[in-house]
Order: sequence, then structure tokens, then C-alpha cells
Amino acid sequence: MFSGDLVFRGAIGRYDFPNSSAHDMFASLRRFLTLPDDLDVRPGHGEATTVGLERAVNPFLRQLA
Repeated sequence: MFSGDLVFRGAIGRYDFPNSSAHDMFASLRRFLTLPDDLDVRPGHGEATTVGLERAVNPFLRQLA
């Protein structure tokens, strides 16, 4: 999947810009966590990852899991 600026390897996108929403960001991240662990993730920039790797090591997602 192409995650754009939602999820990066070990990080998530920013939600502190004008017109952005922390509520919407975390709703999208919860939906991201329902995807299969072996799904390849291609962020808008940075290294590729997988849902499972992010579930295991991404500190922002670990607190949601």
C-alpha cells in the first residue's frame, strides 16, 4: 500500500498543521492496524516497511495496538 504521510518507518505523519485533525489521524492509524502484517507499506518518503514491522516497533502505533 502507499501510505503517503500517514505512516513512515518508525514514525507517523504530523497532525499539528492548520486544518489537520489528531482525531482523524488516529482513526486512520487504527484502521491501518487492521491490515495484514505482511502487507508492504510504501511511505511518501523514506524506507519501505510492513504493517507487522510497524505494529511491533513503531512507538506511536504500539500505544494504539
